Amino acid sequence: MRLHLLLSIGLVLLCLGGASVVGEEPFAEGREEPYVVTADRVDLEVIEEKTITHLTGNVVVTHGEAVLTGDEATAYEESALARIRGNVKLVDQGVIFTGRQGIYARDERRAELLDEVVIVDREKTITADRVTYLRDTRMATAYGDVCISNSEREATVCGGHGTYDFASAHGMMDQSPRIVLTRGRPTVIEAERAEVFDDENIAVATGSVVVERERVEARCDRLTYYSSEERAVLEGHPVVKEGANWLRGNTIELIFAENVLTEAHVIGSARCSHEAEGGGLNEVEGDSIRVTFESESATRMVVGGQARGIYRLPQGEEQPEG
Repeated sequence: MRLHLLLSIGLVLLCLGGASVVGEEPFAEGREEPYVVTADRVDLEVIEEKTITHLTGNVVVTHGEAVLTGDEATAYEESALARIRGNVKLVDQGVIFTGRQGIYARDERRAELLDEVVIVDREKTITADRVTYLRDTRMATAYGDVCISNSEREATVCGGHGTYDFASAHGMMDQSPRIVLTRGRPTVIEAERAEVFDDENIAVATGSVVVERERVEARCDRLTYYSSEERAVLEGHPVVKEGANWLRGNTIELIFAENVLTEAHVIGSARCSHEAEGGGLNEVEGDSIRVTFESESATRMVVGGQARGIYRLPQGEEQPEG
């Protein structure tokens, strides 16, 4: 028979529709939210006047809207703490957390999940070695092999440490974050810090940013990607390279169509170097440069402002006289 427990008064069967809770911690109401623990088997132990409750089989911890389940648990009356083991699952406001072990601190409204943690929130999945979740702020902090994946956008950001605010739909990753975009041609972005703003469909990478996309490599101090517009803005000494060809300027904007590069806009102190048909290099400068691509190969260039061009012969050749 499944037992219904209230902390510090032993075992009490709860009536349907909710019962007024009598008694003190740990299985009592907190912050006007019912706090109830149920299990197939319950054993009470008192050590130095401190009550410890051992629960086995189909453990369910309910605190207001949050429901935490597992195979077995130990509850500590004095600290209002429950340790859950085996197939741990937490559901809070539609977000699902799973792991092999869990800890729930009632007074702090804090949950911690350990070992192969997976968080699912609609199209978003977060994996980590350990996650701490604060119910009051809806903030999750993740440690060790952390990845945030979005199946709808076919994007993943991974790092050694990260946070996700479910209230504002904002995620942050540091400790060598790496963003991978798998739609179309794979793109890898590495930086010192990465952020995602899911409601705005924006991702930001800052600090020694390196972008690799097949033959193309880009570097800058800050990259902002607007996924709904398929537009990336590179700031802070940006440079885009493809072999011997390169673009530089104050800002470089890359435009995509279905994840295929179609245009590059270089704004401010714009410079471009590209290989000529004869093997030399054409260097062009201007206030702005617009490059058009077909199949991600440059086909047309327009230089705005005070344009200036230099042709450099292949090494070993001399400029013809006359």
